[in-house]
Order: sequence, then structure tokens, then C-alpha cells
Amino acid sequence: MVGYCAGFVATGIYDLLRLALMLLGLWADPIPNIGRVLLNDPSASWLWGYAWRFLGNGAGMGLTYAMLPWRGVRSGIIYGSAICLGLFALLALVPAAQTHFFPLTLPTAIGAMGGHRVYGAVLGRLSAARLRPARRRARR
Repeated sequence: MVGYCAGFVATGIYDLLRLALMLLGLWADPIPNIGRVLLNDPSASWLWGYAWRFLGNGAGMGLTYAMLPWRGVRSGIIYGSAICLGLFALLALVPAAQTHFFPLTLPTAIGAMGGHRVYGAVLGRLSAARLRPARRRARR
């Protein structure tokens, strides 16, 4: 639950940065499209996209992070950066994904990487505050 809740909170902090980029006109909001694609319904409510973003994607990746043996801000930033590199690979290798999510341009790439690094930093900090450092089991 620690990782799941930390991922939920970290997603909210990331979205504050994303909201700022949207208000500056540098980025459109791609999250509602996630719900529409998920449900295969072009008229689906924007809430479905945000439900997936927070409860599935952000919290789920937080849960995954908490299962790893790493703790702290640095490992969280590395984790968030790796997630973003996976997103970039998807957008580059499957150009149709850019239609549904966002076009991969220099400003969107910088914003996405910055947001994922913020996500990772918050996730790492919150997880480290609540979880013991992982230890390797001794081999027999």
C-alpha cells in the first residue's frame, strides 16, 4: 500500500507541473484520450482517463517501485526517467500513439521527462520514508 499511495500522490505532484505546461499553452491535456481509447468510446468522460492515470498507471507504477530493492530520491528519479524513456520508445516506434496521446516534440519531451523525474523524486522520497531499506537474502 505504501508504494500504491506514494505513486498516487507522486502523480498528483507531476500533474501540477503538467497543468502549468497546459496553462502556458505548451501542452494539450492528453489524459482524457486515455479513457476514450481504453473504453473504445470517443465520447467517454474525461474522468475515465484520470481514473486510469491515478489509480492504474501512477499508483500501479508506485506499487512496482516499492517492490524493488531501491529506496530514495535518486533511485526514484532513475525509475521515473526509465518510465519516460519507455513512453518515448512507444511514441517513436508506434507513431499512431502520438495521435492518441501527444506528439513527440522537443517541448513535450522536455515536459514529459521533467514530469517523470518529479514523479520519481516524490515516489522515492515517500517510499523511503515509510519502507525499510531492502536487504538481500543470504544464499545457502
